[in-house]
Amino acid sequence: MIQQNNILKYKIIDLPSIELPSEIFYHNLKTSYKKLYQHYEECTSLDYPHNKDLKVKKICAKIIKYLKNNYKEQNDSKFKDHHCNLLSHWIYEQLAINFNINTNIPFRIYGGFQLILIDLLNGPNESQAINCLRKVSVLAFDNWKERKELYDYCVDYDKIMELANSSYENCKKYKEYIQG
Repeated sequence: MIQQNNILKYKIIDLPSIELPSEIFYHNLKTSYKKLYQHYEECTSLDYPHNKDLKVKKICAKIIKYLKNNYKEQNDSKFKDHHCNLLSHWIYEQLAINFNINTNIPFRIYGGFQLILIDLLNGPNESQAINCLRKVSVLAFDNWKERKELYDYCVDYDKIMELANSSYENCKKYKEYIQG
């Protein structure tokens, strides 16, 4: 872990392609810009910390878009026990990148996201999606990044084993990935 200007930077070993379930999930959130602007107004509907900050609005809009468009599909898939945890980890990681995690700002913003979801997701099919944002206390540990990486590894384990066993080159690649 490297710290520069109070922003945490983590050394991440990138794989040459997006193959693992957690990578695919995070990539889809990160690159989800189509019609994102439609959710900006929803993200400023309630008064919560930094709700006018463009970075916060983008994170919020991605959360709303994901929960409105993908929650049911993900909840009905083999990914159902994991996608909400991955979403919570992704949100906190985005907040940590943009704000000093040694303050309570990320927790307050995360709480604001929860309030917005309660306000917006009130249809019969959406009420369960509100619970998708996990209690932020889970992320209140100094080692949240390591916890996230361990969780990602657990989610990805079966796919890692499948890919690693497919060739000697893949085996070496995933050995390096696991050893970090």
